[in-house]
Amino acid sequence: MNVRVPPPRTRLWFWATGTRLDAEYRPWVAQQIVDPAYLRRRRWPSLAFQSVLIVVPQTLLALASGSRYRLLAPAAVCVVFLAVAFRRTPMSDVARHRMLAYHGVTADGTVREPVSFWAGNPLGKTGLVLLTLQVLIFSSGIAYAADQIIGRRACHVLPAGHAAALAAVVGQPAPSAAFGPEPAVAAGAPLIAAREVDSVLPGVSYAAAYARDPAGRLLGPAVWRIIGPNALGSSPTVDVSAQNAQARRITPSSNHGSSTPEDPAVGTARACARAAR
Repeated sequence: MNVRVPPPRTRLWFWATGTRLDAEYRPWVAQQIVDPAYLRRRRWPSLAFQSVLIVVPQTLLALASGSRYRLLAPAAVCVVFLAVAFRRTPMSDVARHRMLAYHGVTADGTVREPVSFWAGNPLGKTGLVLLTLQVLIFSSGIAYAADQIIGRRACHVLPAGHAAALAAVVGQPAPSAAFGPEPAVAAGAPLIAAREVDSVLPGVSYAAAYARDPAGRLLGPAVWRIIGPNALGSSPTVDVSAQNAQARRITPSSNHGSSTPEDPAVGTARACARAAR
């Protein structure tokens, strides 16, 4: 029999998801299914596909939450998948017959009418339910992680506690000239276009704003790191650290902080202040 081999992309989808192919390729499908090595050859692409549906969204959820313990769930799934990958279980005659019927071909390569997906899918009814759950987990995980990541990068007005802590150090001189320059603005000068962006660390955010010096010149955008009460094991009060040169000129008495490479939230905070100006 002249067996037509499907193109590489079609073969990839067949091995990864068991997708049903056009009638012209079904004799090739029959050759693969009756091959004793079929399960072994299909196992790795199939597990890779399922990893995308489960491991990836669960990992994104863990990263979005900022908790290392959440990474235990995708790690456990990886261990299970590896155990399945190395398990040697031959395909039963019933399973092989069901798979051939689903793909619309007989063992000798004769094309026939495929059975319905529910009746003859190669996963079985239990496997179909599990696949449906995997798709739901994937969709909800991606949606939740995207919402968390985008939300953390969204501009928002400073909460009252953060605004008060930052305002309290505006224009306040450092203890001595050795610790910082003279304030470039008057004490209590109002901050203009103040906006805040959350970082990936819970309780840590970056605020950016402008301020006017006594001559009326606009300084900024200055950026400060704000650590909330008891975040990262800090003190029970809000901690404010000047994050760039402009912030140090406006609040010489505040702590000084930096990040190398620069936290992306710093640039986002600057952009938020510029847009709000």
